[in-house]
Amino acid sequence: MELNIENFRVVDEEKLLRALVNKFGKAMLDKLDKKYSEGYKGWYEDNENNIEYLENALLDHFKKPLAKENLVDIANFCAFLWNIK
Repeated sequence: MELNIENFRVVDEEKLLRALVNKFGKAMLDKLDKKYSEGYKGWYEDNENNIEYLENALLDHFKKPLAKENLVDIANFCAFLWNIK
């Protein structure tokens, strides 16, 4: 069997990674905007109560089904904790 190179698609992995991060980042920001408009604030506060709240919220989200929206929530909580720690 002869291979026909024209049948292969060239994948620009770096471009795909950038698109993935941009798309996921937009989903994160959209969710944060929604929650902010609902009154959720103070994620940046570096105090023990806030850190404990964020850690517990993150762990609670791991117990939920891993739907796309929940994965965005997990990423947002990780970003908050990453920023504080």
